[in-house]
Amino acid sequence: MNPLNMCNVRTSSRSMMIMMAWVTIISVSFFSYFMVDKTNKLPRYTLQKSQPENPSQESATRLLHNTSLSNLSSTPSTNPHVLKIEYHQEFYNQHWAVNCEAILSDDKQEIAHVDEILQNEKQKSNKGEIEIAADSLVANFTQDCEYYRTFREYPTKVLSKEEKEFPLAFIILAHKNAAQVELLLRAIYQPHNVYALHPDGKSPPEFRRAIKSIANCFDNVFVCSKLERVQYAGFSRLIADINCMRDLIKHPVHWKYVINQCGEAFPLKTNLEMVQIIKAYHGRVDAESYDAPHKLSRFHKLSPRYNDFSNTEERLKRYPPPGNITLHSGNAYNTLSREFVDYVLTDEESVKFLSWINMTYSPDEHFWASLRRYYKAPGSYPNATHKDINTCFVKWGGESTFKTCIGKFVRGICVIGTGYISYVARLPHLFLNKIHYSYDPVTLQCLQELLTNRTLHTELTHQYYQEFPPIRAWY
Repeated sequence: MNPLNMCNVRTSSRSMMIMMAWVTIISVSFFSYFMVDKTNKLPRYTLQKSQPENPSQESATRLLHNTSLSNLSSTPSTNPHVLKIEYHQEFYNQHWAVNCEAILSDDKQEIAHVDEILQNEKQKSNKGEIEIAADSLVANFTQDCEYYRTFREYPTKVLSKEEKEFPLAFIILAHKNAAQVELLLRAIYQPHNVYALHPDGKSPPEFRRAIKSIANCFDNVFVCSKLERVQYAGFSRLIADINCMRDLIKHPVHWKYVINQCGEAFPLKTNLEMVQIIKAYHGRVDAESYDAPHKLSRFHKLSPRYNDFSNTEERLKRYPPPGNITLHSGNAYNTLSREFVDYVLTDEESVKFLSWINMTYSPDEHFWASLRRYYKAPGSYPNATHKDINTCFVKWGGESTFKTCIGKFVRGICVIGTGYISYVARLPHLFLNKIHYSYDPVTLQCLQELLTNRTLHTELTHQYYQEFPPIRAWY
């Protein structure tokens, strides 16, 4: 071959190779842009509507401090003060394309639409449940605290002087689903409050790691220093709360009241609304307390120390409660003043009563209920009634005080479904128990949206509730 022709062939081949290389680089760059994992660049919610005309100084402050909660519906609202919020994919939580305003108005058509969506979603799962993020995902996501707090838009400013002067403490006992626990914490979080988290001592290591990782991102959130292996209806359930209270009473935040809840609860009131309601207690404690003679057998059945007694009456006669405290029944979730908690932890009679009530069935349902009526306890009220409980709404099977459950029953308690939201959202209680994300996550989404609107626009509270704060006999 002619040397000149060979040179031309080599030049042509080299040019072709260079051109193909550039095409490859451009193609890789193009596809990388769309295929790259954008976990660290997830978009956030953005407010689409400006603040109302002539807002109060406090309302303007709330908007300025960007206190919107994540995981909100983007459906429009007819209320001029309700903000339209654009949704972007969250790190673990699916958004549901539903109209929360219609659901809260008990729109049967929209509720049926939600039921259909959820049923279709459950059919995709082998467990027949809505998928919730693994604890490991939550634990890993919260390693970058600054990004996590920013992405989830945790408040950094106290929204009002009234709230700042009345800090609250919260206890959350949980044993599974860190993703739902985080939703609860985000819904009640304010930077001037304090939060004690108690992951069950026998819960999976990844769950405990996730809870600890969340707590490490905040100065005012901590994991209880002593964890109990909680047994259902056992003494360990009561001691878990006591352990958290011991830590809280030493915390630098001088909180006024403590509210204890489980990881499957959710607030029905904003932080400001809780403060205004609790201030109306004037130092009283809110703990369910009623007479329950049919439950007296609980006080000797489980204790080997009292097997010699044929019944509870015989035990009570020979070994009465310290201070002759009268036994009452209630539930585990209460709103307790700092003075009451200090009494429980340090008073000699109270400490003896805590020991006395050990080895009984479900002592947490009797310890607080009995001390709530004990005349020596600060903030006690001897004439409390079953209907006056304000802390937590629980719909038990068989009772007729509240509307029939729309959802399902687990251990005799109604797990809330979407069709029940319009009813429970208008109740006077501070919290709702229970919601299972795996059963109906739309309940969480719509309650979150409602709370966000009332957080940003406090005037909606008095439009939403005809009586606020709700009047109780023991105020």
